[in-house]
Amino acid sequence: MSESQLHAVLEKHILSWKDWVTNYFPQQHPKMKQSQAHPLPCYRCGKIKSDINPCTYHEDMYILSVPTKHVGLVMGKGKTKLLQILSSSGLSRLTVPNTAAEQADLELKGVPAAVVAAEEMIGRAVQRQVRLAPGMWRCCQRGVWVGGCKTCLVHVMDTVFMDKELLMETKECASDSETTKVFALDCEWVYTSRGGELARVTVLDCAGAVCYDRLVLPPRAVRDYNTRFSGITHQSMDGVITSLREVQLDLIKIISSKDIIVGHSLQHDLQALHLVHRKVVDTSLVFPHKDGLPKRNSLRFLAKHFLNRSIQEEPKGHDSIEDALACLDLMKLKI
Repeated sequence: MSESQLHAVLEKHILSWKDWVTNYFPQQHPKMKQSQAHPLPCYRCGKIKSDINPCTYHEDMYILSVPTKHVGLVMGKGKTKLLQILSSSGLSRLTVPNTAAEQADLELKGVPAAVVAAEEMIGRAVQRQVRLAPGMWRCCQRGVWVGGCKTCLVHVMDTVFMDKELLMETKECASDSETTKVFALDCEWVYTSRGGELARVTVLDCAGAVCYDRLVLPPRAVRDYNTRFSGITHQSMDGVITSLREVQLDLIKIISSKDIIVGHSLQHDLQALHLVHRKVVDTSLVFPHKDGLPKRNSLRFLAKHFLNRSIQEEPKGHDSIEDALACLDLMKLKI
């Protein structure tokens, strides 16, 4: 299939105006007012940004061992119990490994109060079968009530920073008025005192070849490299001088307003890029969760389920090339 044919087929999957607006894709002149945001707590310690005390936190997961034969009690039918624990406790993540060992090490991610609540709920779920030993933080091998083993002077918000004054919009290329292209996009971000800021951007062409891949230096000091998910480390940023504005200027030379961008939960990537682009195809909406919105399938699940491909399994973090390619291949499969 040629690129123009692919573009034509993907047209029907472009987000409607309503979906584009309600999912808060960047806009130069928003036509829908966003609700007043409440102060976001620090995702590491749970305190609000204005708290004058330092951020004291654990840098890794909390590990709770459960006999493998009783893991089903934690999961529940159709993962109903697992989802209940997640929503009620306030955890940001609860991972149950698929293991043949006698003990399954559950990974709990969240602020200490959420971890305490989740541990109590898991204990109650299996209490008729077994009494669980207390878990411990993987980073310091200490119990749940022990204070954080790391300290930072500022609190970090788990949200992508976006300033409307920095927005740039893709434009139609006069020289290529008859040419339409398809790109796959994925970004990674690190956390500064303002929230998530762009640290890497990858663009693939319709064949899956890399046509742009850059590390980006945030204007403010990095407080958390979020390596487990971003794949970005302090060492990988050594010598990086590329700015957000340089990346924006590069991208509007590559991507025109008529081109289609494919990605997963693309609003976050375009927010990090401060890039306004209307023609987007979002795999998180094209492949909806069986329970409907606001739940969304993860890209990792979609790649495994539809492509029989394992992604995001490297301990060094996500790979934006791998993620962008998965999005592109999912859409090719869909059509």
